[in-house]
Amino acid sequence: MFAGGMYFAWRNGLAVTRLLAQTPLQRSGTPSGPSTDV
Repeated sequence: MFAGGMYFAWRNGLAVTRLLAQTPLQRSGTPSGPSTDV
């Protein structure tokens, strides 16, 4: 069970890291202030 939890947390962290890595790219791509794109 512990290994499953660790894998889930690792996968969740990976998804969050990807989101954080994509956020600045999308922000710089759009000249608008707040990024409201999906």
